[in-house]
Amino acid sequence: MNIKILGVSSDSIEGIKTKIKNNDFSFSKTDKIKASFLKSETNDFLKEFESACENTDEFIKTENMFLYKGKNIEKKAFLFPGQGSQYVNMGKEIKDIFQSDFFEKADEIFNNVSSKKDLTSLIYTNDEDIKRHQEELTNTENAQPAIGLVSAFYQYVLAKFNIFPNASSGHSFGELTALYSAGVIDFEEFIFLSSSRGKVMAESSKGKDAGKMMAVLSPIDKIEKIINEENLELTIANHNSPKQNVVSGKSDEIEKASKIFRKHKLRGIILPVSAAFHSPLVKDALNPFTEILEKINFSSPKIPVTSNTTGNFHNSNADKIKENLSKQLTNPVLFTNNLNTLYNDGIRLFIESGPKKVLTDLGKQTLLQNNSFFISVDESNGKEALKDFAKVLCLCLVLGFDPDIKKWNEL
Repeated sequence: MNIKILGVSSDSIEGIKTKIKNNDFSFSKTDKIKASFLKSETNDFLKEFESACENTDEFIKTENMFLYKGKNIEKKAFLFPGQGSQYVNMGKEIKDIFQSDFFEKADEIFNNVSSKKDLTSLIYTNDEDIKRHQEELTNTENAQPAIGLVSAFYQYVLAKFNIFPNASSGHSFGELTALYSAGVIDFEEFIFLSSSRGKVMAESSKGKDAGKMMAVLSPIDKIEKIINEENLELTIANHNSPKQNVVSGKSDEIEKASKIFRKHKLRGIILPVSAAFHSPLVKDALNPFTEILEKINFSSPKIPVTSNTTGNFHNSNADKIKENLSKQLTNPVLFTNNLNTLYNDGIRLFIESGPKKVLTDLGKQTLLQNNSFFISVDESNGKEALKDFAKVLCLCLVLGFDPDIKKWNEL
């Protein structure tokens, strides 16, 4: 693998310059100033470092370098995306390098629930008709277990390099992945619940208008004001960030609302999901999913994990976790509250473990404090997969964690 990581540290900027000149890439997380580089054949490390030092900020990120001059960060959380982040061949390059039986196990469980083709064949293809494949993957019964599988696999690979969460949080479906991350359910139970959740939600909207979801680039109070003034039959489905929130409703009502929001100079974006989640339109999935949850034994979380329904951490009571997870289907996702809960608990590094970087962007909009850091394992949507993953390790290194850089460089 041609993407290598180098770290260098010192108690002064000049000290790092001297070490780079001497080709001394030694690193100690106890030093006051820490830098990490993605190594390539064309690197001029000294030039990159000196250019970055023209910026006096405590944290500086360039295309191939991270520089941090602050105190070590103590706690990090994993963020797990929900439906809408799926895309064909997500995580493929990482999957091909880090072989695992995750995918074989997931195929068997998914087949038992859905009686369809293998889950992996829905995600990965060499077919040139990507649009058709994407439409099939976007179907609720496929998208949820697919995103869950890839997100869980990313966590598995992060663990190989000594990157573990101190807390976890998920968005909508991603809350199930967060509970898996926290040890509440094992992998087989996770894939079963992911497949079952997707199936009952898809079945609940068959034969009728399943509705749509639309992200609106506006503070929530302005959205609510327009909904009330225009008598729109919409539900605030996701409290995503101070700048972006999501509404759910019947398909024609969403189309109508899109024009009305445009009239108010607000941009609306129809989401790539197959129903109006977190609204009364999916209420028929509530009882079937609740019955499925009752059959699974939940353990107490090994790390704190947030609830979309309450906005706070789940407590250790298994029945209460199931109750909130079930309520989540028809209740708003309080993701902004989740992020603030994590921040108030001391979390400062947020790693999105899953496809795309939707939650990374929402987090940056929500926590504007200078000492909050957000990064995704898939910043480029698979275009530069290894570089994306290496950047996560680079950031963890300069913030004072202990990623196994040696193991990465030996790949």
